[in-house]
Amino acid sequence: MKHLVSILLGTAALASTSDVIAQTSYLISKTSYDSSRTKTEVKLCLHDAYAVCSVKWNGKEFIDDFDHGRQLQSAFSFDGRGEGYNPTEAGASYLTDGLNPSPSSSVNDGIVIDSAEQVRTTTRMAYWNPVNGIKLSNWLVDKRITIMNGIHSAYLDYAVTGRSMSNEPRHTSANFEFLTGYMPSEFNKFYTLDVKGTRQLSAISACLNIDTCSPEQPLPLIFANAAGTHAMGIYSRELPQAAYPGAGYGRWNFTTENVVKWNTVYRYNNIIPLARYSYQGYVVIGTLANVRQQMQWFYDNGQ
Repeated sequence: MKHLVSILLGTAALASTSDVIAQTSYLISKTSYDSSRTKTEVKLCLHDAYAVCSVKWNGKEFIDDFDHGRQLQSAFSFDGRGEGYNPTEAGASYLTDGLNPSPSSSVNDGIVIDSAEQVRTTTRMAYWNPVNGIKLSNWLVDKRITIMNGIHSAYLDYAVTGRSMSNEPRHTSANFEFLTGYMPSEFNKFYTLDVKGTRQLSAISACLNIDTCSPEQPLPLIFANAAGTHAMGIYSRELPQAAYPGAGYGRWNFTTENVVKWNTVYRYNNIIPLARYSYQGYVVIGTLANVRQQMQWFYDNGQ
């Protein structure tokens, strides 16, 4: 599949024609300022329509890229239909797209490399499962990712806008999974951080059966390996939403699939054509102790 790709480095265009075959991946990276010189790397893969297929810190991989439902990416659903009406940034299910590195049904409409540490993309999202035989949805997702060195740990400043096209029908309700991360199963130690109240880090179990527990709760999450040497946290200042005080951050341990998942979810009603919804979150990467300190710093400093 050919994609229209506009690639900029600073202000110099490298390619901007539909006749150019998009390259297989792009990499942004940043090295820490301290003596450890630890590198954070983010890779965007063509086979995922330039969703994030890899995040590495200190040489360790944090993202599972098995099919087009994993990655670090965005996905939306409408009117309580779940995967029945589920635009997904990286593409369709393996029943439609196959397993990676298979081509994606989503269409990337542009990628801009602003600097060695920042990238922007626009993608027309495929339905996770085709709707009435149609693979490509009427939803676009714009994202901007900037790798930052925080006071305590590296993090990704992650901004997302979901916007519908004029021919998208109205919807009564929407769940915007503005950001989800699928991680290797070794990151199976889950924690919440009560940044507003006790400031305590607390272990929390995975929700293995949604009939007996809710995967969502209102506190920022951290997933770590057993030793605490590598961890990823997610913090969004606007969560929890006032209308949903007990929800916002979800966690799962899919033991059969050998993968774990976190997400941030926003809920809206009365979705009209040409709607736009925006999000900003921080994906924090480092040791468990440093990720905890950085996430608390965000709250304390109004980030």
